[in-house]
Amino acid sequence: MMRPMAAEEKTDRRALAARINQLFVDLWVESERRGPRYDDFGLTVQQQLVLGKIVDDPNITSKELAEGLGVSQGAISQHLARLEKDEYISRQRSPHDGRVHVFRLEKRGTAFRRVLRRYDQKLFEAYAAKLSVSDMAEIESALEKLKRVFEG
Repeated sequence: MMRPMAAEEKTDRRALAARINQLFVDLWVESERRGPRYDDFGLTVQQQLVLGKIVDDPNITSKELAEGLGVSQGAISQHLARLEKDEYISRQRSPHDGRVHVFRLEKRGTAFRRVLRRYDQKLFEAYAAKLSVSDMAEIESALEKLKRVFEG
């Protein structure tokens, strides 16, 4: 059984949580400053996330997209329809399972993929070359723990 937290410990935890939250914001702002100009694509953040998942795995299903992004399948269908209409992707029946669609990147989707790859490279150059493997493993471990807390 956990012991009740002392007032001082609660204060310390709140201060640390606030600092962690601020660091996430600072990292996001800095990565956006260094990152690609997504506004050239005219996509919402959710559409960018969906397209990014498709870039990573063209065989991903709409159900997996919905689960991975924590949104409804209806929302995913709307995002996919917009991405298809704006010629970022096309959908085709899987040659392995005719009940499932696979995605193909079209010209605009390929351009988006190039921007993502350049962004990944810039981020890598910004921190990976300056941190040790053990530092990176420690950060990854801490972030995985935090993610599990949120998934809860």
